[in-house]
Amino acid sequence: MRFTYTAKRRLASGHSVETEYDYVIDGAVIDQDESIESETTTSLDGSMETDFQRIDVFWDVSTDFIETATRLAEFREFLASVAGGEVFTFDPEATDGTAVDEYQVKLVSQRHRRRRIGMLDAYTYSVRMRVQPAA
Repeated sequence: MRFTYTAKRRLASGHSVETEYDYVIDGAVIDQDESIESETTTSLDGSMETDFQRIDVFWDVSTDFIETATRLAEFREFLASVAGGEVFTFDPEATDGTAVDEYQVKLVSQRHRRRRIGMLDAYTYSVRMRVQPAA
């Protein structure tokens, strides 16, 4: 999977503010779910009417192992750079910099737990993103 973002905060070594970067990593979990926003009312005679509003699409992903200090710093930069509601690109199918199935998303998870894998110096992160409506 690939995250394309503009660096803004907590810059990794060698990175510059307002520069676009790709972070490509295998996903341990890549789940999509949809939430239908509507309101259904029932009249006195029992007939129902639904006021459809929208379908929200979410991605819940967990990274594969992040094993080096450099890669860890770059992922922390990514999280900090999109924490303020910035739109970024998520591609669940990309294995390099080539676009396959891109979505414009915003980070909706407020907490990001870094999980250490056993006694290794390897970590995973989980994030939740919301797909932005097409303009």
